[in-house]
Amino acid sequence: MKEELYLVMDYWPGEGYEVGCHNITKDRADKYVKLIRSAGRRARAVPQSAKHKRELSENCPECRADIRKYDQAVEEGEA
Repeated sequence: MKEELYLVMDYWPGEGYEVGCHNITKDRADKYVKLIRSAGRRARAVPQSAKHKRELSENCPECRADIRKYDQAVEEGEA
């Protein structure tokens, strides 16, 4: 069985968000979100549609596409 992968969005006050990491398991994403929140920032884990090709999450176009897809699903009440 293929494990679902996640990316983590890290919100920086006054600057917006960045993708802190991608291609990680749900358990690792939850731990990363908890760590970010303990530092007083907002964060959320977003499911990925597939493993992203880029090694680093910085400027990853697949991350941006998955975030747009997830946000649309939230707006439509599907996530």
